[in-house]
Amino acid sequence: MSWFFWILLAVFCWGIAPLAAKLGLAKSAPLSALLIRSIIVFFILLGWGACTGHLSQLKSIEPRTWLLLAGEGILGAIIGQWAYYNALKAGPLTAVIPLSATYPLMGLLLAVLLLGEKLSWGQVTGSFLIVAGIYLVYTS
Repeated sequence: MSWFFWILLAVFCWGIAPLAAKLGLAKSAPLSALLIRSIIVFFILLGWGACTGHLSQLKSIEPRTWLLLAGEGILGAIIGQWAYYNALKAGPLTAVIPLSATYPLMGLLLAVLLLGEKLSWGQVTGSFLIVAGIYLVYTS
């Protein structure tokens, strides 16, 4: 399947998931919700990995890769998700979702500063539009 199919599936799932999270957070604390989500995801991934043979491949992955992926998991799946759940619980979905969707701007900035990647004029223009969008959403 093409990358376009996969990005459409991701957008579809990421579009629906915040609605379920917002409703689920109505009667649970953000950390409790994160625990429930993570436990269920862990067991699904464990089964998926076992069924596809990817679980046995983990032992061949080098330690540096484990550390990098662990750091990403701690930042993205624990701290970031917990902060996002706190924002969802306290704020309106119509503001939280667009503002949380600006995280690629941080990735773009870090790619330039830390990895030495170059930006095109289109990326610079798009970044300014993201910042303008943040302003419009936040001040509405």
